[in-house]
Amino acid sequence: MKCRILGLFIECRLGFLGVKMKNEFMARIISHPDLRGGEPCIKGTRIPVSMIVANVAQGLTRQDIIREYPQLRDEDITAALMYASESVHQESIYALGA
Repeated sequence: MKCRILGLFIECRLGFLGVKMKNEFMARIISHPDLRGGEPCIKGTRIPVSMIVANVAQGLTRQDIIREYPQLRDEDITAALMYASESVHQESIYALGA
């Protein structure tokens, strides 16, 4: 957990991956208003992150997903899962005792 003091508050953010690693995977995700209404997709495809996450949730393996969508690479699945994780990443601000 990373925390910093902001005046009378402490901001804490849970961090799981290094910045360099996140950036490498997050570069595989694109969101543009002209592409599926701005829904985040795997770069160079029209495959939305949500579809990959749903497939994983339904129990499909990475190999199953790649068989279904041969334009995907294993790294794309990792990127989609990282994106989903970051999307629900919790950020909290706590008041310090006065």
